[in-house]
Amino acid sequence: MKKYLCLSVILPLCFFSAALALDQGTTAQQQAVISTAAVAAAAFPREEREVNSALSDLNYKLEYLKGRYDSVSAEIEAMKKADRDLKKMISDQGALRLDQNRVKDLDAELGVIRSEIAQIREDVGYLKSMSAKSTEPSKTDILKSPWVTAGSFVLALLALLIG
Repeated sequence: MKKYLCLSVILPLCFFSAALALDQGTTAQQQAVISTAAVAAAAFPREEREVNSALSDLNYKLEYLKGRYDSVSAEIEAMKKADRDLKKMISDQGALRLDQNRVKDLDAELGVIRSEIAQIREDVGYLKSMSAKSTEPSKTDILKSPWVTAGSFVLALLALLIG
């Protein structure tokens, strides 16, 4: 929340300062620095949107796999019930049993679906941890932080305005 609040304050200030500097007749090089810093400050939230998009895709896949899992489970249960009913009929009339290989194939598919769900859960956990790490800059990445970039930009604008 702090990140969005700060960006909601810094971005308008950056664009306002850039417009003010352009009105005051800055050089082309100064204008390029101003526009580059404004673009860098505006591009920061896109990374989080990409993480959110990836999480959304994984959640969609997870829901799809859960649906497939429920469908296959229901089919297995229906086949097992039919098999039990046929076993009873066999004892009564001597009829043929259901194909046991189909039940084994469905059980194998269920195992594959379980492993896919586990992999997606791991991916979601990894993305969430990446998202948490990206919100807390490390000591070595502090100079790459958009806050430092935005702060440097504001200081540069103030220097242009004063000087």
